[in-house]
Amino acid sequence: MCALYSLLIPPPTFNIAAGFKEGPGSNDVVSVANGTAALIYVRPDHADRLPRLVEYLSGCEWIGKLYSQGDLASIGQVATQGLAFAVSLRADDQVNQFGVAGRSLVARPAPGKSDRLGCGQHGGLGEFEQAPFLMIEGRGFASGVLCDDDMNVVDIAPTVLAHLGLASPNMDGTPKQRTHQHETAPIYSEIH
Repeated sequence: MCALYSLLIPPPTFNIAAGFKEGPGSNDVVSVANGTAALIYVRPDHADRLPRLVEYLSGCEWIGKLYSQGDLASIGQVATQGLAFAVSLRADDQVNQFGVAGRSLVARPAPGKSDRLGCGQHGGLGEFEQAPFLMIEGRGFASGVLCDDDMNVVDIAPTVLAHLGLASPNMDGTPKQRTHQHETAPIYSEIH
């Protein structure tokens, strides 16, 4: 996902106007946006608001997928400390302004906060957000070639550590640099 179209999801005051939140400084219902996703926390002593929040959020056109407390484990979240919902903002397969397929709504920061729109976002579950890439240059990587090894998020830390010349013992991933054991069977192919 190279470029995004932005949306200022309703600011925290929407919670107040809809009767979900007591006031601007209250901590009864708190939404925390992170790029193309948001987490919504509800204080346990206000759990009676959950059914109305589900109904409201289910009707929001900017939501791609809503995860309630019973579904949070399916995306690696745990319903503790008031976490009530996770939201993946709406995404589609339309071509963006750079000619790349995949657009996602982005939660813009609150007024007065710096806006990093277009600088890379994360958190959502859109199809094109689930295929990130890693560009790296230096020891173990030839210029202008593509490593077509399977790459997983757990491989990033060992790859960066190896790039820095540091060991990565007891990690789940593997470094993707070319090593002596791969020299006889190249794992890289030319970019066409």
